[in-house]
Amino acid sequence: MAADEVPGAAFPGAAAGEAANGLPTYRCSQLWNAALGVVVDTTVEGNVVVDAEADWGCAMHEVTVTGDVTVPVGGRLTGAPLTVGGDLRVAGHADVSGYREDSAVDGDVLLEGRADVSLDLGARAVGGDVLLDGGVGSVFWIRAASVGGGVTGRVGSATLHGVAVAGAYDVAVEGTTRLRGGTSVAGPVTVRGGRLLVHDVTVGRDLTVDGAGDVLVCRADVADDLLVTRLTDYARIGVERDLPCATRVGGSLVLVDVPHSVDLGDVDVARHLVCSGVSGPRGVTRTPALRVGGGEYGSCR
Repeated sequence: MAADEVPGAAFPGAAAGEAANGLPTYRCSQLWNAALGVVVDTTVEGNVVVDAEADWGCAMHEVTVTGDVTVPVGGRLTGAPLTVGGDLRVAGHADVSGYREDSAVDGDVLLEGRADVSLDLGARAVGGDVLLDGGVGSVFWIRAASVGGGVTGRVGSATLHGVAVAGAYDVAVEGTTRLRGGTSVAGPVTVRGGRLLVHDVTVGRDLTVDGAGDVLVCRADVADDLLVTRLTDYARIGVERDLPCATRVGGSLVLVDVPHSVDLGDVDVARHLVCSGVSGPRGVTRTPALRVGGGEYGSCR
């Protein structure tokens, strides 16, 4: 594409001029179709940096970028659909979705600072990892996609809806973690801090909840152990009002250092039920739907 290269970097770690990947870098404003108000129906052979000072943001419709797309602080990106051949790096706002066709990011997705990232990829992929280094108020939301690597780091809030993650999920949040809609994680899942809401999720290894506020696990299939530790509010596992919440734990269900109450409903535990330091006002409540294949240890009753 005929356009002048960007003379300098606009994002921490981004190279000036010719980037580290050897591709030229262009500003979105250099590619803009003023008549249509969008970058439209084109392939950019290089990297794209969204102009941070532009009030109109950067809208890309039916665009392929062969390199990285960078959204600095103050930048706004809308892609529908957008295919990124390299990494998507966001410190501002990015909303990438499918429109008639699906969107994709072949490399990594990197979120920094107070970024707000929304990805609705229509069953296409993030080819690499999702790396989160978010501050207070940052948001990561992804729907209908697969992630070829893992999802790790920290963020204000995180939502995965109908997402297949090939690696591990290990994320600390200040707000809420939502895993729902048929999301599956092949590796272990570790949620640190915040609230945890789980609906219709498959975990290929352990599910660990460490230092979270209230926890709700409903219609989950956990291949190995489910561990809840250092809870700062109450937990419900296999129970949510009168909704069906059948949950399977292929290993043991372990509750450790929980100074709040735990409600156990329709839970099938293949191995053991272990409770240590559960000191809430109701302790551990259970229904006849709770099934434990092995032994029960500690203060579970």
